[in-house]
Amino acid sequence: MMAEDINKEKEKLNQEFATILHDITYRLNVLKEAGSGAVDRVHTSDLNIATHMLDGYVINNNKPTAGSVEWLDLNIVYKGTTYTITNGSTAMKYVWWQFAATDKTKLQFSNTKPTLTQDDILLGINEGGTFTLTMAPGKMTPGGALMDGSVGSGELGAGAVTEAKIANLAITAGKIDDGAITETKIGSNAVTGAKILNGAVVADKLGTGAVTAGKIGAGAVNNANLFTSGVVGSTALGTGAVTAGKIASGAVNNSNIFSSGVVNGTAIGDGAVTTGKIGAGAVAEDKLNMATHFLF
Repeated sequence: MMAEDINKEKEKLNQEFATILHDITYRLNVLKEAGSGAVDRVHTSDLNIATHMLDGYVINNNKPTAGSVEWLDLNIVYKGTTYTITNGSTAMKYVWWQFAATDKTKLQFSNTKPTLTQDDILLGINEGGTFTLTMAPGKMTPGGALMDGSVGSGELGAGAVTEAKIANLAITAGKIDDGAITETKIGSNAVTGAKILNGAVVADKLGTGAVTAGKIGAGAVNNANLFTSGVVGSTALGTGAVTAGKIASGAVNNSNIFSSGVVNGTAIGDGAVTTGKIGAGAVAEDKLNMATHFLF
């Protein structure tokens, strides 16, 4: 036989022997109490009722390691039969005794809430190394011992659900009533560009003078985006802003010259006035500079 197998057999014998000693200790204590004159005392082992009872138990928190609980010398009496429970420990949350278990001398434990029959019993709940006993009379019932879905809205007190009791990301869109989020519930700078739908900001949502020069993109104002014809007045043009290249051919005509005398000699290029541009009789005698006398 291998050394590992020998150790397993030794451990098994130790557990069995510990259970036997536990049962002997329990029964000696019962006899001791009976021999002390307490003959009128009824022990749990003398009862044959369909109720689970504990007898002669010790439960230690954070044993044998932090987060675990251990039980020693524990007896469960049910329907007149005493079940001596093997000493043990667990770091799991739920600890219970199962009547239909193959070995009724061992407790069951799991981090998942068990489904119990009327013959089973929840011994208690381990909350990170602190055990809350639910089986003994007079003990408060922890929330973990309640059936799933058994707490309705009527059982909750006003203001019972505080911020600390709401899990992160637990409030989904379906839990928020239409129009429930008011202006004061929106944080400063909370509405970013990515949260605004394209085209959602209409003219009515812009304040007077809200669109400043710095908010207009380069090239954003073009012919297609001018509001109406004639919007750009003379005051909007800078001095010297209209250059020769910006005047269309034929755009400057008689009706677009402000008044008589506006076009002076400096505005006419050398040789610019040709014969065809002089009207018949337009040049009078006094406009000629010739070494010839004229009568008129």
